Amino acid sequence: MRKIERIFIDMDYVICDNLERFQEWHERDYGHRIDDADLVGKKYRDAVPPPHREAVTGYPFLQGFHDELPLRPGGAEVVRDLHERYDVFIASAAMEFPLSLIDKKKWMATYLPFIPWQNIIFCGSKDILSGDLLIDDNAYNLDAFDGEGLLFEAHHNIGVEGYKRVVDWAAVGERLL
Repeated sequence: MRKIERIFIDMDYVICDNLERFQEWHERDYGHRIDDADLVGKKYRDAVPPPHREAVTGYPFLQGFHDELPLRPGGAEVVRDLHERYDVFIASAAMEFPLSLIDKKKWMATYLPFIPWQNIIFCGSKDILSGDLLIDDNAYNLDAFDGEGLLFEAHHNIGVEGYKRVVDWAAVGERLL
């Protein structure tokens, strides 16, 4: 791995737990939670019964979906430690979900108040990012990035091969701190 100075970190499924919000809303609307085993290697929408897919696909476009998402265990502590050592940016492809912008900014102020607003990037495509390392749950973002990539494990990327992978924030800390 080359010398690391600038790190970009994705939000959804990496620092915050979108899966839990999908589960909460799906259970609220349909009285049903998806078993973890049924999610392996799938996006949430592909694991729900076909009659639920349209509604579930629309959840991230709704006001409040991104509000107060649960924090992934160890995320805030490791990001803080990374921030003390490296030039850290939080980069979210939030433009796809315009109603998420205010909720994501509030989330950052609550859980990562040490990250200055200048280091928060809401973008469309992450191929605009230029730095040394990107930590993301989507392999296509790593493919477009000009530096090294770490695939942060999430239910939908189980089975995706060919990438350096981290299973949780403890693994990120072991690798980079």
